[in-house]
Amino acid sequence: MSLTTAAKVEVLSVLVRAGREARAPLTPHDCNTVVETSAHLAEIAPTLPEETPGDRARATRSAMELFLSVDCPQLALELREELARAVEHVVVRHPATAA
Repeated sequence: MSLTTAAKVEVLSVLVRAGREARAPLTPHDCNTVVETSAHLAEIAPTLPEETPGDRARATRSAMELFLSVDCPQLALELREELARAVEHVVVRHPATAA
């Protein structure tokens, strides 16, 4: 599975597990933007420098957190953090494609 597909699956999984009430502040367009942004961030992860193990994953998580705080501030902080961690975990779990 590619990084982009894995990121989409993980983020969608988080959104589904969060429940309808947690997703309520998001329009369908917002949900699509969150999913597509996670895929783009996972896609660029392999291009990021990594001086120490985990740098790429942490940078990807931070980028997702920043995106969500600016574009989706209506989401609960816990959900924004969980979405960002999901993208980070994809990069960690797929080191061969993120190297």
